[in-house]
Amino acid sequence: MAASLSVLRHLKAEGPALQERLNQRTAAFAATLNQFFESEDLAIRVSHFSSIFRFEFSGNLELFFYHMLEKGVYIWEWRNCFLSTAHTDEDLDRVVRAVQETIADLRAEGFLPAREGTSVAEPSAAAARPSTGFWDRGKSKLGQRESSGTTRTRTQPSRDPNRPLQFSLSYFGSYAAEYSADKYDLLIQGAKFADRAGFEAIWMPERHFHDFGGLSPNPSVLAAALARETTRLQLRAGSVVAPLHHPMRVAEEWSLVDNLAAGRVGVAFASGWHPNDFVFAPHHFGRHRDVTFETMEQVRRIWRGEAQTLRNGAGKDISVALHPMPRQAELPCWLTIVNNQDTYRKAGELGVGVLTNLMGQTLDELSENIAVYRETFAAHGHDPKAATVTVLMHTYVREDAEQAIREARRPLCDYLLSSMTLFKQMAKSHGQAADLEAMSAADREYIVQAAYDKYVQHSALIGSPETCRPIVQRLLDAGIDEIACFVDFGVPAAQALE
Repeated sequence: MAASLSVLRHLKAEGPALQERLNQRTAAFAATLNQFFESEDLAIRVSHFSSIFRFEFSGNLELFFYHMLEKGVYIWEWRNCFLSTAHTDEDLDRVVRAVQETIADLRAEGFLPAREGTSVAEPSAAAARPSTGFWDRGKSKLGQRESSGTTRTRTQPSRDPNRPLQFSLSYFGSYAAEYSADKYDLLIQGAKFADRAGFEAIWMPERHFHDFGGLSPNPSVLAAALARETTRLQLRAGSVVAPLHHPMRVAEEWSLVDNLAAGRVGVAFASGWHPNDFVFAPHHFGRHRDVTFETMEQVRRIWRGEAQTLRNGAGKDISVALHPMPRQAELPCWLTIVNNQDTYRKAGELGVGVLTNLMGQTLDELSENIAVYRETFAAHGHDPKAATVTVLMHTYVREDAEQAIREARRPLCDYLLSSMTLFKQMAKSHGQAADLEAMSAADREYIVQAAYDKYVQHSALIGSPETCRPIVQRLLDAGIDEIACFVDFGVPAAQALE
């Protein structure tokens, strides 16, 4: 209600001039693009009314939209676009550049005719430079690409150069709901291998009601099983979706596992994002990010033995404390983050680690986010050496790089399609229909194959030790401390365990 009132007051204060300015900006934006299309002898046009606009072409524009998506500009499937007061001039300039680069790419690939009197266009500068991820969505959930500019330079604490890079295992594969006797073989055998081979940890997810990540609705249960299968490997939740649980219950479960594992547990806390998961706590959806911070801090206090005042079944407030107490005096904690810089800053403020990935941020963005995290970490009085950044990466390494890339292709492509379906459901829940089903099988295959090629080159450890080493070095340069190797994305367990 407060937000609605604030919006109404702003609209009243601005008056009709707000819409008029927005309409003028939309018209100027459309004119810039249309002038470009005319200069390129293309029949593409941007039509607009008020602040609504769309790209129009008598032919098939799907490849145009796919290339725009790859460059960080998502045009939703119904193709109507809306300019808002939140869009800056820099945002519009970026869209214009993406259009220009897309046209150059399509011409270079033969999908658009060359201008009269010219030869086939050269690929755009953005296409010519290496891409570091897939579906460059800028600040969005999926994908990345190296930024064309340089990252902002800042003075900040860096990772301890004497601290060795750690490797761990991570699990978040796609698992059918039906029972199978071997469903957890890769998890258990992988944990035993990692325990023998000197890996740092194993990360297990929390995921509900879906094949994607569906092996683990409760990571503490898996951690309890692995506590008896391992002797030194750290057992970590990657992640606990904090808003779904009572803080006391989280502390109880992981304290029990800490006892079973003789002090080897750690927990990354995530806010969650899929509305269906919130059947356990529907009242937390909408403020789940704030609830995550509150829950994590309460769990940490409970873990230390601080009594909590809670209401019992008779409506009486009583004081309760954790039982059994854990072996570790402090619970090792991480915040699970994609690329929200405010959350990196929050992790630094709270003095906890960061668990992230390269599916939603460029390497430049990751480096900048880590800089913000470490700077904030030190500024709030925490020991800079305690700051920890863990990055999840799809991993499949063999002596022969081509063999590894070939064997991982189909499993990872199928896995990506599974995650795209999950994204479609999320988009629909927020009132944005993602019509992936309307695409032909050939179109979907084109997207996923192109994504795989780019992803393997720059954002995954799929290949040989020699081909993966440069990727690891770039991550080290960005300031990470640990790589969690995501191994259950679909490669047969026997091959993954070789």
